Amino acid sequence: KVVALNAGLNVNQQVSDINTMITDKVKVIIVFPLAGPALVPVLTQARKAGIKLIGYNALIPGGTAPKSAAPFDTDLDQGIIVKGAQDAASYVQTALHGKGNVLGINIGAPVPSLDAFVANYQKYVTAGHPGIKWLGTAADATDSLSGGQTATADAITRYGKKINAIMSYTDEAGIGAANALRQAGIKNVVIVGQQGNADGIAAIKSGQIQGDIDVQPWKQALYALAMAKDLLAGKTVPALVQYPTVFITKTNVSSYVPWNTAIAQINAALQASDNPALQ
Repeated sequence: KVVALNAGLNVNQQVSDINTMITDKVKVIIVFPLAGPALVPVLTQARKAGIKLIGYNALIPGGTAPKSAAPFDTDLDQGIIVKGAQDAASYVQTALHGKGNVLGINIGAPVPSLDAFVANYQKYVTAGHPGIKWLGTAADATDSLSGGQTATADAITRYGKKINAIMSYTDEAGIGAANALRQAGIKNVVIVGQQGNADGIAAIKSGQIQGDIDVQPWKQALYALAMAKDLLAGKTVPALVQYPTVFITKTNVSSYVPWNTAIAQINAALQASDNPALQ
């Protein structure tokens, strides 16, 4: 049984949610941390209660494998911070032919993994390309399509037609950016997003955005399930398990597997008790 709780970008609520899970005596908690040090006391309490802890984008991947994920037992890296950002940056570099101005869009809250993700957008897209300039990062205050639209409209007021590409932290904010550009009469701006949801894929097909980091959450869930089962069985799990994302453009969008289709396939497989893939 899985219980999903949404803290709504509120760190205090996330602490309260974890306390609730401790009280309910769950066996495993998976946490997308909204903060670092602020969660340590309650996570430490959970570990003392014998609960296994899996971080979700809790660690910021570096050049070497970490020895520990403390206070978590292990961390599932969503794949966007390094590989996803690299794929998106490479696409934008090529689309701009090595020259142009890039605007980033990030969430309007200090979420560590998303800050690292957008920072890597900037790092990778400008690396080796002196002709590419990072204009700045706009904040989507409401974590939504309309928030991305507002953030982009504000950036247009500041930068005008100097924006040649936009690298968004989500599909929805990227689509909002496309709407703002259209209303301002600005064309031919390269936009990439992240999630790979139905709206993002539809936006690629319609030409609203050009690239999308598909994080395949249904497959991430299978990774997390395997990690949880191993932890509960007393097996050793690496401190960091990195997940491979897929970058979608018009050239490979036909290979995209809709989330609902994938979930239906997984449910069918779960019903086949003798399926060796589930062992």
